[in-house]
Amino acid sequence: MVQNGWTTSSPQYTAWNEAYFQPQLIQIQNNHPAWWTQFGASGSTTTAADLAAKTRPLRTLQTWEVLPQHSDFETQQTTLWRNALQLTDNAAGQIYALKAGGGSATEQALVMQSLQENLQALASQDPTFAAMLAGYSFADWEDIVTLEADEMQANQAAGYPAQVGTQGTA
Repeated sequence: MVQNGWTTSSPQYTAWNEAYFQPQLIQIQNNHPAWWTQFGASGSTTTAADLAAKTRPLRTLQTWEVLPQHSDFETQQTTLWRNALQLTDNAAGQIYALKAGGGSATEQALVMQSLQENLQALASQDPTFAAMLAGYSFADWEDIVTLEADEMQANQAAGYPAQVGTQGTA
Protein backbone atom coordinates (compact mmCIF):
# COMPACT_ATOMS: atom_id res chain seq x y z
CA MET A 1 0.00 0.00 0.00
CA VAL A 2 2.60 2.51 1.07
CA GLN A 3 4.83 1.74 -1.90
CA ASN A 4 1.94 2.48 -4.24
CA GLY A 5 0.91 5.61 -2.37
CA TRP A 6 -2.42 4.14 -1.26
CA THR A 7 -4.26 5.10 1.90
CA THR A 8 -7.17 3.25 3.44
CA SER A 9 -9.49 5.75 1.78
CA SER A 10 -8.00 5.48 -1.71
CA PRO A 11 -10.12 3.80 -4.42
CA GLN A 12 -7.33 1.33 -5.17
CA TYR A 13 -7.17 0.19 -1.56
CA THR A 14 -10.95 -0.04 -1.31
CA ALA A 15 -11.09 -2.20 -4.44
CA TRP A 16 -8.24 -4.42 -3.21
CA ASN A 17 -9.81 -4.74 0.24
CA GLU A 18 -13.18 -5.80 -1.18
CA ALA A 19 -11.81 -8.07 -3.90
CA TYR A 20 -8.91 -9.66 -2.06
CA PHE A 21 -8.47 -9.00 1.67
CA GLN A 22 -12.04 -9.46 2.91
CA PRO A 23 -12.54 -12.76 0.99
CA GLN A 24 -9.24 -14.05 2.43
CA LEU A 25 -10.32 -13.00 5.90
CA ILE A 26 -13.64 -14.81 5.47
CA GLN A 27 -11.77 -17.91 4.29
CA ILE A 28 -9.56 -17.80 7.40
CA GLN A 29 -12.68 -17.33 9.54
CA ASN A 30 -14.33 -20.37 7.95
CA ASN A 31 -11.22 -22.58 8.01
CA HIS A 32 -10.06 -21.61 11.51
CA PRO A 33 -13.06 -20.92 13.74
CA ALA A 34 -10.99 -21.10 16.95
CA TRP A 35 -8.62 -18.46 15.59
CA TRP A 36 -11.55 -16.30 14.55
CA THR A 37 -13.17 -16.59 17.96
CA GLN A 38 -9.92 -15.61 19.66
CA PHE A 39 -8.73 -12.85 17.33
CA GLY A 40 -11.28 -11.88 14.71
CA ALA A 41 -14.68 -11.86 16.35
CA SER A 42 -13.97 -9.02 18.76
CA GLY A 43 -15.96 -6.59 16.63
CA SER A 44 -12.98 -4.32 16.06
CA THR A 45 -11.49 -3.43 12.73
CA THR A 46 -9.92 -5.93 10.37
CA THR A 47 -7.02 -3.84 9.20
CA ALA A 48 -3.76 -5.66 8.63
CA ALA A 49 -2.17 -3.79 11.54
CA ASP A 50 -5.05 -4.72 13.86
CA LEU A 51 -4.90 -8.40 12.91
CA ALA A 52 -1.12 -8.43 13.24
CA ALA A 53 -1.44 -7.03 16.76
CA LYS A 54 -4.09 -9.57 17.70
CA THR A 55 -2.12 -12.58 16.41
CA ARG A 56 1.15 -11.41 17.95
CA PRO A 57 0.92 -13.78 20.94
CA LEU A 58 0.69 -16.80 18.64
CA ARG A 59 3.58 -15.74 16.46
CA THR A 60 5.98 -14.11 18.95
CA LEU A 61 8.36 -17.05 18.82
CA GLN A 62 8.94 -16.33 15.15
CA THR A 63 10.18 -12.77 15.62
CA TRP A 64 13.56 -11.19 16.14
CA GLU A 65 12.72 -10.40 19.74
CA VAL A 66 12.70 -13.97 21.06
CA LEU A 67 15.42 -15.96 19.33
CA PRO A 68 18.96 -14.62 19.72
CA GLN A 69 20.53 -13.29 16.57
CA HIS A 70 24.11 -13.99 17.67
CA SER A 71 25.56 -17.37 18.53
CA ASP A 72 26.99 -16.06 21.82
CA PHE A 73 23.45 -15.91 23.18
CA GLU A 74 22.29 -19.33 21.98
CA THR A 75 21.26 -21.95 24.50
CA GLN A 76 20.09 -25.49 24.06
CA GLN A 77 16.50 -24.25 24.47
CA THR A 78 16.80 -21.54 21.78
CA THR A 79 18.31 -24.07 19.40
CA LEU A 80 15.41 -26.43 20.07
CA TRP A 81 12.93 -23.56 19.53
CA ARG A 82 14.60 -22.80 16.19
CA ASN A 83 14.19 -26.44 15.24
CA ALA A 84 10.54 -26.45 16.36
CA LEU A 85 9.82 -23.34 14.31
CA GLN A 86 11.55 -24.84 11.29
CA LEU A 87 9.41 -27.96 11.69
CA THR A 88 6.25 -25.84 11.70
CA ASP A 89 7.40 -23.91 8.62
CA ASN A 90 8.15 -27.19 6.84
CA ALA A 91 4.78 -28.62 7.83
CA ALA A 92 3.05 -25.45 6.57
CA GLY A 93 4.86 -25.83 3.25
CA GLN A 94 3.79 -29.45 3.00
CA ILE A 95 0.16 -28.60 3.81
CA TYR A 96 0.25 -25.79 1.24
CA ALA A 97 1.65 -28.17 -1.39
CA LEU A 98 -0.99 -30.78 -0.57
CA LYS A 99 -3.81 -28.23 -0.82
CA ALA A 100 -2.40 -26.82 -4.07
CA GLY A 101 -1.89 -30.27 -5.52
CA GLY A 102 -5.21 -31.79 -4.48
CA GLY A 103 -3.85 -33.76 -1.54
CA SER A 104 -6.30 -35.52 0.71
CA ALA A 105 -7.29 -34.71 4.27
CA THR A 106 -5.60 -37.97 5.27
CA GLU A 107 -2.31 -36.79 3.80
CA GLN A 108 -2.66 -33.50 5.66
CA ALA A 109 -3.36 -35.38 8.88
CA LEU A 110 -0.17 -37.40 8.34
CA VAL A 111 1.83 -34.18 8.06
CA MET A 112 0.33 -32.98 11.35
CA GLN A 113 1.01 -36.34 13.00
CA SER A 114 4.62 -36.19 11.84
CA LEU A 115 4.92 -32.65 13.21
CA GLN A 116 3.58 -33.77 16.58
CA GLU A 117 6.03 -36.70 16.70
CA ASN A 118 8.94 -34.44 15.76
CA LEU A 119 7.99 -31.88 18.42
CA GLN A 120 7.81 -34.69 20.99
CA ALA A 121 11.27 -35.85 19.90
CA LEU A 122 12.62 -32.33 20.44
CA ALA A 123 10.95 -32.16 23.85
CA SER A 124 12.63 -35.42 24.89
CA GLN A 125 16.04 -33.75 24.45
CA ASP A 126 15.71 -31.18 27.24
CA PRO A 127 13.36 -31.02 30.24
CA THR A 128 13.34 -27.20 30.31
CA PHE A 129 12.38 -27.04 26.66
CA ALA A 130 9.78 -29.77 27.23
CA ALA A 131 8.21 -27.66 29.97
CA MET A 132 8.13 -24.59 27.72
CA LEU A 133 6.68 -26.60 24.83
CA ALA A 134 4.01 -28.01 27.14
CA GLY A 135 2.69 -24.47 27.50
CA TYR A 136 1.23 -24.80 24.02
CA SER A 137 -1.39 -27.34 23.09
CA PHE A 138 -0.82 -29.21 19.87
CA ALA A 139 -4.00 -27.59 18.54
CA ASP A 140 -2.17 -24.23 18.79
CA TRP A 141 0.68 -25.60 16.69
CA GLU A 142 -1.79 -27.03 14.18
CA ASP A 143 -3.54 -23.65 13.96
CA ILE A 144 -0.24 -21.91 13.26
CA VAL A 145 0.68 -24.45 10.57
CA THR A 146 -2.67 -24.26 8.80
CA LEU A 147 -2.74 -20.47 9.09
CA GLU A 148 0.73 -20.26 7.54
CA ALA A 149 -0.32 -22.66 4.76
CA ASP A 150 -3.31 -20.42 4.06
CA GLU A 151 -1.02 -17.38 4.05
CA MET A 152 1.20 -19.14 1.51
CA GLN A 153 -1.85 -19.79 -0.65
CA ALA A 154 -2.96 -16.15 -0.32
CA ASN A 155 0.54 -14.90 -1.17
CA GLN A 156 0.65 -17.12 -4.22
CA ALA A 157 -2.80 -15.95 -5.34
CA ALA A 158 -1.65 -12.34 -4.98
CA GLY A 159 1.42 -13.01 -7.11
CA TYR A 160 3.95 -13.08 -4.28
CA PRO A 161 6.27 -15.95 -3.33
CA ALA A 162 4.44 -18.54 -1.25
CA GLN A 163 6.58 -18.23 1.85
CA VAL A 164 6.07 -17.26 5.47
CA GLY A 165 7.83 -17.84 8.72
CA THR A 166 11.38 -17.34 9.85
CA GLN A 167 13.29 -17.15 6.61
CA GLY A 168 17.02 -17.57 6.97
CA THR A 169 17.10 -18.48 10.66
CA ALA A 170 17.36 -22.23 10.40
